[in-house]
Amino acid sequence: MKSILILLANGALAFAGPATAQDGREQWPEGSARHTLLVEAEREQALRPALDAAYARLLAAFDDTADDPAPLAQAVAAQQQAWLAYRDSDCQLAGMLTGAGGAWPHVHALTCSNALLAQRTAVLDTAAACLQRLPVERYPSDEEACLQPLVDGKTGEP
Repeated sequence: MKSILILLANGALAFAGPATAQDGREQWPEGSARHTLLVEAEREQALRPALDAAYARLLAAFDDTADDPAPLAQAVAAQQQAWLAYRDSDCQLAGMLTGAGGAWPHVHALTCSNALLAQRTAVLDTAAACLQRLPVERYPSDEEACLQPLVDGKTGEP
């Protein structure tokens, strides 16, 4: 029987397990903590690259260069790093506060993390699309309106 290991490395939720989640899922009853953990880990593997791609699209939407990043791009980068740390610590706490035993706190933490990853990806995509629609000659207030959802955590456009 293969084992599952949940690690908290550098404040980030990490999953180490069988070579494929499908192989591991078959060993556990559907609805069990271990099975659900593997399902959520598989979901996370799809969500993380989507988040990274949305973040890259947002940074690419700024009129700047890597050598001379725009102040708003720098602020977005700092906020993204802080958001990642917040998400990890918030979801770890949420998982622990369930009072559940066994692997369930880890399941709840990973489920929380995945929900926030999906939401954040939508917010980043919305902001990037908004910036890309702006004319080359634009006012700072136009950019600010596009980026406000990052602060609000909402996907609505201005």
